[in-house]
Amino acid sequence: MQLSDSQIAAIAHDFYLNNLNIEELSQKYELSRYLIDKALKDARTKQIVQITINEDNTRRHSELEYYFKQIFGLDEVYILRKGLTKTEDEENLTRFAAMIIQQLLKNITNVGLTWGTTSLDIINNFQHENRPGLTFVQLLGISTESGHRKNPLVQQAAYKFNANFLELPAPLYCVNPKTIKYLKQEPMFTSLKNYYPNLDLVLTGLGTMQSIEENRNMSAQYATTLFEQIDPSMVAGFIFGRPYTIYGNFFDNLEPYICGISLADIKKTPIKFVIEKNRFKADALLGALNTGLITHLVITEGIASRVLQKIGTTPSGK
Repeated sequence: MQLSDSQIAAIAHDFYLNNLNIEELSQKYELSRYLIDKALKDARTKQIVQITINEDNTRRHSELEYYFKQIFGLDEVYILRKGLTKTEDEENLTRFAAMIIQQLLKNITNVGLTWGTTSLDIINNFQHENRPGLTFVQLLGISTESGHRKNPLVQQAAYKFNANFLELPAPLYCVNPKTIKYLKQEPMFTSLKNYYPNLDLVLTGLGTMQSIEENRNMSAQYATTLFEQIDPSMVAGFIFGRPYTIYGNFFDNLEPYICGISLADIKKTPIKFVIEKNRFKADALLGALNTGLITHLVITEGIASRVLQKIGTTPSGK
């Protein structure tokens, strides 16, 4: 007898999440113990079930976490110790961040997402759950070179949770502010405007001026107009599409050109979760921390140490 993937998933759900044993599963599904056992093995082989072992806190750098909490006033900070390779560090951080965020989502209704590889990596590491009352909301229009993705990130996240999603099919920046004014009159924006002030959590990574300069369409078609009054050397990084200095000051003159959630709605969101795994983005992270926007942070020991060096502070006091 060949079981379908949906039958295998149902059996696995009862075994791993409802704690039914083999005998109880056999009675519930009227299948032999052999077929139940085979279904559980097939669930892992087909990756219907993915098992993650959460290691204890020995992988976290509690001393650095304490310093970051005290200095930057964060609600929660997770700093993972260095592994053997850069790849290992990035993979560990992504899996750990996904686990922490998924735990937070258990008590959350509305989640705001930006675009970017960091957010995509987190979504790919979520474990499947059934949360039909959860809604993922796109916070900003997409970058001009992000259109190659088959589905928007909010849709991919919603798939992981059997949840709802609202996308924003618009560009991140518009050279003509009137375009944004008219977009906000469209029906798609009406729903988004109702969600933006009522988000429970927003998730993002950090950008840099280099990423703008390396984006061919952005550099050729937008950068000259949008950033003509901004000194690139003063930009430490980007958060939620907005450039800021290393002291955490936003360049307000770009605000009228941004398509998506307002800075005011971001600020009122209770949990503002940032993940950064690139140790060379210390300036971007320091500036983002100085904005006061971040409440929850997941980073590696490498970038944490670089940030503390920049402000002249180390755990040893040197």
